[in-house]
Amino acid sequence: MIRIVSHYYSHRYSDVPADIICCRHVLEHIQDPLSFLRGLVGSNKARDPVYFFEVPDFSWSLLESAFWDVYHEHCTYFSSTSLRFLFSVSGFRVLQIRNGFYGQYLLLELERYASFVTPGSCIVVFDGLMRILADAPNCKSEWA
Repeated sequence: MIRIVSHYYSHRYSDVPADIICCRHVLEHIQDPLSFLRGLVGSNKARDPVYFFEVPDFSWSLLESAFWDVYHEHCTYFSSTSLRFLFSVSGFRVLQIRNGFYGQYLLLELERYASFVTPGSCIVVFDGLMRILADAPNCKSEWA
């Protein structure tokens, strides 16, 4: 039997066993994604669900100069590198990360993970973003 709960996920539902927890176009609207993800990974321990997330790929927006993708409703913007870091420090292990909808979105499949990444990894996230900006065809003359 499939039970779909169409409500904000919270500790209120942490005792409801789930096989999959899906968040499509949610994370970019949350002001504190780290707290949200740590709460999520700490709940639903009755089962070990698979987690699925889909968010806009800000790297694509930068490379395509698609600034119409910058919305006032979005609190955060992510690249594959920054998402991998965020989920790692939140207690998740990335099983798969790929692009969808012609590269415009990032799709992630995750599971709970016992180990955490150290904060020193932030340098890798920043370095990756700077490489994306430096390689963007419309930005070379302006950023070089």
